[in-house]
Amino acid sequence: MSQVNSVTLQVAAGLSPLQQDLFYREYNQHAKNYTLALLLAIFFGWSVGAHNFYLGRYGRGILHIVLALLTLTVIPLILTIIDIINLRKTVDTINAGIANEIAAKLRAMPTSF
Repeated sequence: MSQVNSVTLQVAAGLSPLQQDLFYREYNQHAKNYTLALLLAIFFGWSVGAHNFYLGRYGRGILHIVLALLTLTVIPLILTIIDIINLRKTVDTINAGIANEIAAKLRAMPTSF
């Protein structure tokens, strides 16, 4: 499941061919999938904030659970709807951070093995 986009192409452009191969392998293992995050938000977001845990936003996930258990109101549902509206941008931002982190590690490695 390749998730190559313009950001990953720009990040990988400055790497050697070997580093690019390593970059894409690592990126495809760690990149977050928008469709999965959306499904988690739709089916489990309002109750347990599952999409937040998947995206690594543990504090927001715990907040969803606490609000769902303590308030028993529509607040978690409203937060989930807001998250769904912003989900594409959130996933893209998280994936750009992942790509930059991987590229930084690869640039710090020696180019010859």
